[in-house]
Formats: sequence, structure tokens, C-alpha cells
Amino acid sequence: MNNATAETPNRPAYSHADLDTLKTFGRAQILETFESFDDHGLSDDAFALQTAGLLDPTAIPNLTMAAEAGDATGVREAIYHACMPAEPAEEAPTPDENLHRQADDILAHRFCFYDETHQLPLDIDWDHNPGTAHWSHDLNRFSFLVPLTDAYIGTGDTRYSRKVIDLILDCIAKCDIGQAFVGTPYMFGGYLNEAIHRKGWAARPQRLLPHDQVKPGGLLHILKSLHDQVAFFKVLQFIHS
Repeated sequence: MNNATAETPNRPAYSHADLDTLKTFGRAQILETFESFDDHGLSDDAFALQTAGLLDPTAIPNLTMAAEAGDATGVREAIYHACMPAEPAEEAPTPDENLHRQADDILAHRFCFYDETHQLPLDIDWDHNPGTAHWSHDLNRFSFLVPLTDAYIGTGDTRYSRKVIDLILDCIAKCDIGQAFVGTPYMFGGYLNEAIHRKGWAARPQRLLPHDQVKPGGLLHILKSLHDQVAFFKVLQFIHS
């Protein structure tokens, strides 16, 4: 998506060397370190207005005007349109039985990585590993968003597009940023997993935006999570400002 993250020159000067200290931080301290906000208990409108403060208003036309007016609907619309791809819609992928089989398996929560398949429950635990040592690392890299997106583009079947967004939002809801420095096994503890899935969380919804398959509210939750994850990596100095 567009580079719309606000500059944060006052970020506290923590680094990977401070990891033992950072592990003692509570959720509020972590969010303050990330120059973010606690979304627990917020209404949809309050969430939208606070998310506006995380983004670069110079990259999003009309954002400042809407935010200053307390116009949450205007904030959502401004961000939604700013994230819309500038390039024309791409052609649908060539029909592929294997692609559709993969997408259908994911709808049923059958995930396969390197020929190892596991049936996960409807309520996924993103930090549980039912298989060999690397299996849930692959789960948390979200490569399965690609066949889901391609299957939607090729068929117009909204079950696939809805699943793209639902799986991202499910992971956001269950993997609390307040656990970031403790290092849960596969989400926050797997730095490479997080770096890889961030790209998919940005790219796959953006492919779906021109097809009206991403709700503005869901888009804001994805952007807020991406902001916090990038801040996490900056604090650990995996990304340099």
C-alpha cells in the first residue's frame, strides 16, 4: 500500500540491546513506545479518528480536514481512496485446477506447506504448531493469501476474497501487540515470519480494493497493525528510520 505512515521523530530510543527491559513493558508502555494507541473498547468512529493520527496526512488527500472535523466517515473514505492502486486492474489469472483446490482447502482450514498438510479448527491458534518444527512458521507467513486472492480474481467467488481479509483480521485480533517483546513462538518471536507476512497483508488487500472486496473499517485495522509491526521492527533496529 502507499507509504502513508506518519513520521515519528520522537520515538523513544530503545534498541535490540534493551530487549530484556522491553520484555517487562506492559501493553500501555509498548503502545507508547510504538507511538500508537490502545484500540481495546474503542467505537468504530473513535478507532478511525485515532488511526488517522498514525498516518502521513501529506500522502492522504482530505485526511487532515476530516480528522480535524471529527468526521470518522470522511477519515475512512480518505484512507480507503488513498490505498486504491493507481495502476489499472490486472487481468484475471488463467484458470488452474490446482489453484482452486488450494484455495478451497484454505476455506476449509486445510493448510499445506512443503507437502505437510494439517486440518486446523475454525478457531485458529496462530501460535500452535500441529506439525514439524517449521510448519507454523510457514502458517504465520501467510503465503496462502496468494491462491485465495488469485482464486477470487479468476472466479469472482467472494468466499475467497472474504477469507483473505478474515484470516488477517483474525490474526490481528488474537496476536496482541502487547506480547510483542515477550516473543510468542511464531508471531512476534518469528521475526522473519512477521517481515514476510507484512508484505502479504499489504499487497493482497490492495489487489482486492478495486473489486470492492475490502471494507473501510477492516482496512483501518490492517493499517494500524502494520504501523505497530513496523514500529516493533524499528525499535529492534531491523528497519532503520
